[in-house]
Amino acid sequence: MNISIVIPTYNRRDLLERCLSSLLNQDYPRNKYEIIVVDDCSKDNTKELVKKLQLKNKNIRYIRHEKNKGVAAARNTGIKNSKGRIIAIVADDYILPKDYIKTIIRSFRNKNISLVNFRIIGDNNNFISKIFQNYKDYGLFVSVYEKKNSSFFIKIPSKKILKKSKIIPASGAAAFKKQIFKKFGFFDENLRTGEDTDFGYRLDKSDIRIYYNNYINVHHRYRNNFLRMMKQLFGYGESCYYIKKKNSNCEIVIPNDFANFLRLIIEIFYRPIQRCRYLKSLREIIIYYPFFFLLDLSRVFGIFYGYKEDVFNSNTNI
Repeated sequence: MNISIVIPTYNRRDLLERCLSSLLNQDYPRNKYEIIVVDDCSKDNTKELVKKLQLKNKNIRYIRHEKNKGVAAARNTGIKNSKGRIIAIVADDYILPKDYIKTIIRSFRNKNISLVNFRIIGDNNNFISKIFQNYKDYGLFVSVYEKKNSSFFIKIPSKKILKKSKIIPASGAAAFKKQIFKKFGFFDENLRTGEDTDFGYRLDKSDIRIYYNNYINVHHRYRNNFLRMMKQLFGYGESCYYIKKKNSNCEIVIPNDFANFLRLIIEIFYRPIQRCRYLKSLREIIIYYPFFFLLDLSRVFGIFYGYKEDVFNSNTNI
């Protein structure tokens, strides 16, 4: 088995169906890849959907948690039960291009690559999803360089490039050499969100580098509810505090003294400006800045909350 594709899912039957459809229509032999659906105790008819698809698709496997454990645990379950030499982790609301698997296989022909991830773009074109798309695109990379004419990408135009960043979260339909998990362990199941960021920082302590493929687009169904986006960023900020305690190389400011408190306040206003610098016009900056500000504010409040809970609750488990 060349590759195992792990899909954690929870109560998103309709989105999962689209995702599975895209994976079953890959330009790659089905007998060379398996799809592992890890059902994190869904209450909808996710199980019935997968069982129906299994009747005609022998490369689909189904594993169910008897209680909800979170996305990190679902990922780990899929990885531990995989048969492939390469592990790809796909969210249940992704739609994968037909050459997704083929591109992964070609990428790993370069022996220096241990992890590849892809650009995620919004599948829904409404204003709220565009906000989140821009927020992620303009905040993801801090240090990026380009390597032109990458020989291990067969039949890809030379004008395209491979981008590599020192630290990128291990997400974005990422594919891993299986040996990575033997060396660095699995995703931290104590984290309800940000588990991929934590894993990325662990990799950064070694000579592992994460390669970002900017020219294979994976479609993602972004949420249409801005308040839910803020809640998501709050939870991510809370997780970031615990990630900081685990990883000394994780550059997250903790409000444990006046200087750091002031730095966080400045960051709330400055980070949205950084995100806006790639926008095309003053009009776009005026429109997007308030939304970027609210999302960053939610993330910073999450960091405050995580710090406060740790300070006043000595039983916090990290």
